[in-house]
Amino acid sequence: MTDIFTKWPEVAEMKILNSGSVIEKLREIFARFGLPNKIVSDNGPQFRSEEFIQFCKNNMIRFVTSPPYHPAKNGSAENAVKSLKNEKNKYVKRFRKVYFKEGDIVYARDYSNPNKKEWKKGTVEEVLGDRIYLVRLEKGNVIWRRHVDQLIEVGKINEKSYEIEENEKGEEQTELEEKKINEVKEEAFDKKKYEINESLEKEVEVPLPKRSKRKRKKPDRLNI
Repeated sequence: MTDIFTKWPEVAEMKILNSGSVIEKLREIFARFGLPNKIVSDNGPQFRSEEFIQFCKNNMIRFVTSPPYHPAKNGSAENAVKSLKNEKNKYVKRFRKVYFKEGDIVYARDYSNPNKKEWKKGTVEEVLGDRIYLVRLEKGNVIWRRHVDQLIEVGKINEKSYEIEENEKGEEQTELEEKKINEVKEEAFDKKKYEINESLEKEVEVPLPKRSKRKRKKPDRLNI
């Protein structure tokens, strides 16, 4: 929970999240800081129970819930939870141990397609630091430089689905190559067919018979 005026957060570990356990933790907090004038919460069942509502009435605390499916109404608490989670993740990453050494088989994040999260299998070629590695890919003999957060240990990824995806990619590439070859063949066939038809459609020039240019004289007839 968070105090709306001071922004002071209070975090309590809850093994059981019911009205009784929530009331118990609130009593511990109120014993240190005093009773609040108002409590704003989400619509969780532990807050909407008769037990919790009666607890607020007995302590003269005004109790308000945020609208359903609208956590922004209780933005102060939501921001506090978000900040605490971010700090926890930073702490975990900061003290994370080195998992890989040279020769380890790993999956490295592939950024060739930014719209799809993909991984490539490879071997750790060299350890450049506590968190930076050079990984030689299994296919293509390419070396990538990756941070420890961009690598996954073998066994922590669904290798079966990965292999199926790789096989599907190979089959898809083969189909594309075959399709391209067939298109080239069809294009060459159509071009040849067009040339033949064009040659058949050309008009054949028939030479005209030559006429003699000699002038013919009128024959002389004998008048008897």
